[in-house]
Amino acid sequence: MELKKNQRDKYSFRIRWSDEDDEYLATVPEFPGLSAFGETIEEALAEARVALEGFIETYEARGIALPEPATERVYSGQVRLRLPRDLHARAAAMAEEHGVSLNNYLTTAAAARLGAESYRKDLIDEIVTKVIGLLRDELCVRTAITALSAAAMAISPPNIGVQEPEGSGSSNRFIMVCEGGVLTMKERDIHGRS
Repeated sequence: MELKKNQRDKYSFRIRWSDEDDEYLATVPEFPGLSAFGETIEEALAEARVALEGFIETYEARGIALPEPATERVYSGQVRLRLPRDLHARAAAMAEEHGVSLNNYLTTAAAARLGAESYRKDLIDEIVTKVIGLLRDELCVRTAITALSAAAMAISPPNIGVQEPEGSGSSNRFIMVCEGGVLTMKERDIHGRS
């Protein structure tokens, strides 16, 4: 699908600061993998526009259909949803218990889930960004290990041990261990085991 020149201007741009790159990062959601950097928002956007033109030219040269610009999509607000019978029955019972329609209950559940996913992703991104920043400073390595352990505890299965590599020269007598979802510090025995 070849786009008219004015339609090319309808693709979405997202710009955010990248601590890792120490520059602004611009992306175009309709084209996964397209990213551009700049010291200012304007530079990142200008570079992304150049990259977008390159992507479009490559798609057209290879006969690949161009994605519709996100701004062109219109949603009706209606979706047909198929559920297993037992899930349908449980959702209907919960809706009745809360005194709302099944449609209202499922809409609220979807909104809550989407909000939680977005919050979780943003929180993990923030934790990772901060930990990477701490790792850049050798004096903060122990703090970074603590933060990583807390993040691992929050998103990993229980019974994951976190400790320094053997031979690291550490004089630390303690290791951090996540057991049953609880982060604890255990003292090593004289042989370096917990």
